[in-house]
Amino acid sequence: MKEKSSKAIIDRMSQIRLLPLVTISDLEQVLPLCSALCSGEVPIIEIAFRSSLAEKAIAMASQETEITVGAGTVLSVEQAKEAVNAGADFIVSPCLIPQLVEYCIDKDIPVFPGVSTPTETHQALKLGLSILKFFPAEDFGGVKTLRSFNGPFPDVRFIPSGGIDKNNLKSYLELPYIFSCSGSWLIDNNAMNQGNYNAIVQTCRESLSLVKQTKENHS
Repeated sequence: MKEKSSKAIIDRMSQIRLLPLVTISDLEQVLPLCSALCSGEVPIIEIAFRSSLAEKAIAMASQETEITVGAGTVLSVEQAKEAVNAGADFIVSPCLIPQLVEYCIDKDIPVFPGVSTPTETHQALKLGLSILKFFPAEDFGGVKTLRSFNGPFPDVRFIPSGGIDKNNLKSYLELPYIFSCSGSWLIDNNAMNQGNYNAIVQTCRESLSLVKQTKENHS
């Protein structure tokens, strides 16, 4: 069985340092996709609440004992409740919603709200959080902005998301205060729709090799 404690989930995520994001349009793709991610040694998935199938997809994915399942694009406490009841291990939001954060903290569910300014980052710290999604990363200055944030907020770790792909992934991973890198580049929709899950396995392994390289550089 998967360990559901908040600390165990965060520890696992910090080791993987990659967060594949997907919007499910066909429930038949859920289990093969989870298997592909596990085969690619990236046993984690963020299923976005951008389709009506999100709750069912989370429930199906949570049955995979080898994968950590998160709910993304969560915009309300109600959606968070649906996700948690379906088996979500963590919650991701594109914005900072105090009531959502408070609900997740009360339920011991890791929550990663999106911030893009120093003011939002400070507000999140006041709510008791220290791991935050930085969104949309590339549109808001990417690596350069995160370096600037690290000065006044040295204890914050970030999950950049938005515009990250295999071409700029390493530049983010090289920052020691990056908790994980999130994005859809790890799950190619065309490959998934064609049933070519081997392509997803390969992309995961290539991205994971960059994670290992940057870990060695930091050690």
